[in-house]
Amino acid sequence: EPQVPVLPTSLLVRYCTHLGALEMFPQRVAAALEEALPKRISELSLNQAVDLLRASGRLRWRVPALLGPLLNLLRDSEGLRSLDGPALGSILYELYRLDVYDEELVTALCKLLQPGVGQPVPRKTASNVLVALCYFSRPEAELCRGLIHELLRAKELPPAAEYQLKTFEMAIRVGHASLTFEDLGPLATRWLYSVRTAATRPEPQTESPFADDVSSVAQGIAWRHDTEVEVGPYLLDFAGIAETEEEGAAAAEAFDERRSGLSLARSCVALEADGPSHFYRPHGRPWHWTSSSKLRHKLLVAAGIRVAHVPFYDWMQLESLEEKESYLTKLLLRKRSKRWLVTPQGPPANRSPEPAAARF
Repeated sequence: EPQVPVLPTSLLVRYCTHLGALEMFPQRVAAALEEALPKRISELSLNQAVDLLRASGRLRWRVPALLGPLLNLLRDSEGLRSLDGPALGSILYELYRLDVYDEELVTALCKLLQPGVGQPVPRKTASNVLVALCYFSRPEAELCRGLIHELLRAKELPPAAEYQLKTFEMAIRVGHASLTFEDLGPLATRWLYSVRTAATRPEPQTESPFADDVSSVAQGIAWRHDTEVEVGPYLLDFAGIAETEEEGAAAAEAFDERRSGLSLARSCVALEADGPSHFYRPHGRPWHWTSSSKLRHKLLVAAGIRVAHVPFYDWMQLESLEEKESYLTKLLLRKRSKRWLVTPQGPPANRSPEPAAARF
């Protein structure tokens, strides 16, 4: 930590790259880097700037004082043309991971990634670019078709690419993306459907004492739920699911306002326990959901699922069981006031895209 200010810029970038690859975030060292790196941007090569952006994305490390000058360096159109396809795709994906939308830079990247213009991108990078495009509401039909046609030629896709493609397909299906299946053509549409129905495990899950505690308290207030319920590419932490609209209506009729704490069974569709990985670093300055958490929420809501969130920093302040039960009861009651929704069997008509992510 004391050596950070005197280390060469190249070593600082390499150190950040290693931290990103290992997903390690020593807070005191990170604080020293946050102070030192913005002063070194002028010393970076374009490739070093890409490496630093990639490390920031992997670590969910969103430092405006660093990202602003870094984007100014990456906007150099002549420099961008010197980068290969994987680097260009990586820049676009890291902008998504950091929830930073820069119109000039994104437009330049999309032009350079068009089929026949630049070099091809790896399969995993191609799937990452598709997710970034749908998150930013970019109507890049030709680019998306080109990336999908390259992907469908692959005999086997890595699990990470399959997960991203399921996310992309769901975004189109529920009307979140700026594209429709008609824009992609019948071949790409049929292939995306095959990816959607493929038997692959959704996003990886890890054991969480925080989530276990939320589940235990939810059971104590009579909210019956299942854990790790699969919805598209996602695994909901906890979900109470109505098999039919009649079941949902019956649950609403059975609710007793006088005994709200004991009548919450099936009053909410999904409850998400949002741990630290759902938020950008530095934590609490202020708290910001990551782009992947935002996209997850938007797609689940667009699919007709009511979602309640329990941020870990709220839960940590609750000391007694009574406080936790009261917190969950109020949270679920707010969701109960909304109409019960059942996910439609067929794909809904594509809706207008939501506004693109705001710049940091």
